Amino acid sequence: MINNPKVSIHLSSYNHERFIRQSIESALHQTFDDFELVIKEDASTDSSWEIIQSYTDPRIKTYRNLVNREKGFNNYFPAFRGKYIAIHHSDDVWELDKLEKQVEFLDTHPQIGAVFSHITIIDEAGQPIDENQGFDIKTFEQPNRDRYAWLNHFFYHGNALCHPSILIRKECYENCGLYRFGMVQLPDFDMWVRLCLKYEIHVIQEKLVRFRVHGNLSNASSPKSENLVRANFEHLQVLNNYLELKDRNELLKVFPEAAQYDYQGSDVRPLLAHLALDNDGFVPKNFWALQLLFDFMNDPKKQKTTSGEFPYSKNEYAALNRSLDVFGIEPRLQVKELKPLVDRLQGQVLFYSQSKSWKITRPLRRIMEILTGKKNEPQDH
Repeated sequence: MINNPKVSIHLSSYNHERFIRQSIESALHQTFDDFELVIKEDASTDSSWEIIQSYTDPRIKTYRNLVNREKGFNNYFPAFRGKYIAIHHSDDVWELDKLEKQVEFLDTHPQIGAVFSHITIIDEAGQPIDENQGFDIKTFEQPNRDRYAWLNHFFYHGNALCHPSILIRKECYENCGLYRFGMVQLPDFDMWVRLCLKYEIHVIQEKLVRFRVHGNLSNASSPKSENLVRANFEHLQVLNNYLELKDRNELLKVFPEAAQYDYQGSDVRPLLAHLALDNDGFVPKNFWALQLLFDFMNDPKKQKTTSGEFPYSKNEYAALNRSLDVFGIEPRLQVKELKPLVDRLQGQVLFYSQSKSWKITRPLRRIMEILTGKKNEPQDH
């Protein structure tokens, strides 16, 4: 066992018996070898644990959850001994020079908190693909920006950094906080926003990770309905990080476009609300904007300005609240109002489909269909 490894690799494993061996070996065979490989096996029901146990490399430390998600990265973080920490997944593959290039970059750029890379998206057979199941390769082909521009990009476009491509200084986790409890879909995105509030980051413009997507939508970030529902709530929590921008001047570094708004107060909530409303109707942002304005208008310490309590009067706020419909009440009401009509039409279809006269006149209707090219009766099943 290495006493003081430079890098701690956290590899999370769950039901990837087909891929776990390739994942482990892509770490063990790195051209940079001063690391510990901490494997957390998350109560898999396949042979993943047996495969992991077959390795005897002294750099490997293994832990196994008896219950899925019982313990994770945050539980093991205090025991990580590396100056830098890498995230790895049991179905992904690293290029063999990934760590070497990233360690060299952090060693020579002490002002950078974390370094990412571009990725190759692969399918279950390991073949490169351009996109699959909602994963767009362009999302992760990002140029470099300063931390203010990254915060702006995250606000308007969402996550754009691939989690298993990161190498990050351990001190960044210590100063920004670990992954937040309750985050299932967006723990990494939440972390990147908090990271960029304090640190610069860098993206190596090379594909150093092969990120696997599955045809059965089993990726944690795949666009299944249950994932999308959770992601909306979690996105709301990510937005709250922007309240760490403590004054207007700091906010303008992230959002130079906010200078157009007629507000000079030091409280950033009205400006953030206005920025959130200038979007394509994304529900979490609308909800967040309404909450910020509500809190601001009811805060006895809020900043007074010559232009009033920017940006809305009480009546204007009431109208805005009504127009956004963040809980989707109108579509549900419309469905409820349509139900009697649907029931009536279904009854008529049932009546005619069982009517003797309807059956007797079927040959005549068939002739009319042939002549007009139109279908006039329900199908028998």
